[in-house]
Amino acid sequence: ADIYEVADGQRLGQGQVEGAPDSVLMLADRLATDVLRVILRKGDGEVPRIDLASVTTASFPALKAYLEGEVLFRRSDFDASIEAYRRAVEADSTFALAYYRLSEAYGWSESIWSESAGEMLERAARLAHRLPERDALFVRASLALHRFTLDGLEPMRQAVRKYPEDPEAWFLLGDTYYHLGQAALVSLEETERALTRAVEIEPRFMPYRIHPVDLAFWHADSALAAQRIDDYQRLAPDAGFAHTSRRAFALAFGDSAVHAQARAGLNTLEVAEIWRLQGYFFHPRHAAERETVLNTTRRRDDVLKTRALIRLFDASMTRGRLQEGLEYLADPMTAADGRVCGVYEVHIRGLPVTDERLESTLAFSEHDTIPRTGMLCIGAYAADRGRWADHSGAVENLRRQAQSALGVGDSAEAGFYAALAQALEGYALWKRGQPDAALRTLTNAQPNASAAALDWLGLTHAEPVRWWLGQLYLELDRPRDAEPYFRSLWWDPLAHYYLGTIYEEQQEFDRARDAYSYFVESWRDADPELRPLVERGRRGLIRVTGVRRE
Repeated sequence: ADIYEVADGQRLGQGQVEGAPDSVLMLADRLATDVLRVILRKGDGEVPRIDLASVTTASFPALKAYLEGEVLFRRSDFDASIEAYRRAVEADSTFALAYYRLSEAYGWSESIWSESAGEMLERAARLAHRLPERDALFVRASLALHRFTLDGLEPMRQAVRKYPEDPEAWFLLGDTYYHLGQAALVSLEETERALTRAVEIEPRFMPYRIHPVDLAFWHADSALAAQRIDDYQRLAPDAGFAHTSRRAFALAFGDSAVHAQARAGLNTLEVAEIWRLQGYFFHPRHAAERETVLNTTRRRDDVLKTRALIRLFDASMTRGRLQEGLEYLADPMTAADGRVCGVYEVHIRGLPVTDERLESTLAFSEHDTIPRTGMLCIGAYAADRGRWADHSGAVENLRRQAQSALGVGDSAEAGFYAALAQALEGYALWKRGQPDAALRTLTNAQPNASAAALDWLGLTHAEPVRWWLGQLYLELDRPRDAEPYFRSLWWDPLAHYYLGTIYEEQQEFDRARDAYSYFVESWRDADPELRPLVERGRRGLIRVTGVRRE
């Protein structure tokens, strides 16, 4: 096929494909890609794969802008791709696929909570009926993830079975695991498998490589992090992500001189980039780096300070520094719901906290306006104290908020509040001596209740419902059923202690050793009042070290 410029008739080049007569549609897609390579003047590795069935626009300017955006997006130039995708939807306001990609670009450029990302994704969802089944499924699953619900999880699991060689299907499944896997009781290993499968299928699509780098940090694996950063930088040397990940590597794994230089350089960065760095440092081994980044953020930005203080509490807890964590919660700038759930986390894990602190933080008031999981924690504390009128008041508060959300058409928010109310009712059943009924109620409420906490608090493990279920199963002498709940608390050292006891009882000594080691290493500098617990973990580690199941 000869290719000409319409305006002046100039010949731009030629596209040619060959194949069997029964493969016409596939050949048409390949020819379209060849033609676009000529039009966009790009090399073989730069032009995106074209599925003509997904391209629902009749506007050539819209299509050309969209494909320019695809070239930029695939090499992680998100800001530039946003401009291209915007031109596409300006040229054709019904171009569903361009809205979808625009939302993704905003999500990477800003955050998963980006208002612009949400707005573009809502528009794509309204136009999804114009798309083929596969693409419509991806749009709806992405919208579910943006809303932090698990509604897209099972459709994406079905998608990778239906389209096993589709990298986008694997990435969307992995991305859902990455953000909501804890609520879905998914392990880090399952998350890793889904995300790396997308890279294996489409290695030059750079956005697929970003989360696998994060996961290498989350495993505290310096060799794997270095390899993945090198691979990324080799393919996209100018991408901003490459520079950010290099800074994170210097902070996490650099020698003393490199670390000091990277730390000194934090003050030269934009606040948004500093904040982005803290997402690399969830592993307890990197808690000190996380604290450094978060403290730099809160000194520079009053808006982010409230969120930074909650995460600083979280980082302190991963190191067993209870008193330091409580001091962060006491800061008047700490968000009220984070303060409430942080203190409740300490209480529910059986760690020492004064009655005065508990009462001043967790006592119920019918005038409370604390949102989401904060009210769950207040109601649960009331149940712990046998204050059933206060517990009922907390349940009613959550149900009113669910109705209010429905009244403004926010079904996702209403679902979160309804699940939290149901979880609180399940907790009361447990405390009133009805464990079987409690299990049914809590299990039903857990996915949405956990997702609500992950979305709202942004903490790595301060979410009570999975902890309740793990402890309830242990109380019922069902350790195998408790295991997924503790395992889903990815970076919680105390959850790893309980995993160690479970695996030891099941004679899975290698797994017990890994779990005990994680706990003991994480809390090696714990506060004095926590050291007896660390010693129990150390004795468990000694028991299982060198033991193999016959």
